[in-house]
Amino acid sequence: MTFSAQTFYDVVVVPNVDAQHQDTSSYRHAFNAIASLDDYVGIWALELLRSRKTSSKEEAFRDFVASRCEEYRILRDMAYSLKHGELTGGKARLVKEAERLHKQGPAFNPAAFSSAFATDPVICVRVEDGRVLSVWRLLSRATSTLTDIQNEMAPAP
Repeated sequence: MTFSAQTFYDVVVVPNVDAQHQDTSSYRHAFNAIASLDDYVGIWALELLRSRKTSSKEEAFRDFVASRCEEYRILRDMAYSLKHGELTGGKARLVKEAERLHKQGPAFNPAAFSSAFATDPVICVRVEDGRVLSVWRLLSRATSTLTDIQNEMAPAP
């Protein structure tokens, strides 16, 4: 069995995203899910290029995916920021610094709601425009869009 992009997605990305969904307050799970999702797009881009299903090089393919999905664009910029600390190049970024990944206090007041609501802090990304977005929502939307793109690029039966 070849370690294909789909295998990477199934055995690395999906478990990391699931772990982050199970514990939305974990920096480790957030980092692993963000990094592996972005790594997957790079692996997928190379696989598509080699199979001649796209003529786009890796960065152009990442830009294509980011143009289709703002959530992926935010996660990609967050992944790059976590890798480099700060992004200072000329490319427009939605996230430029690693410290933009942070814990946001609980969204619910446990005294006002049932105990079934989450009351733990949630890992969020503070986007350059001031929005604060939970990593689990970003991941959920990004993985959904990636699935849509995969289905669009799949050969017709």
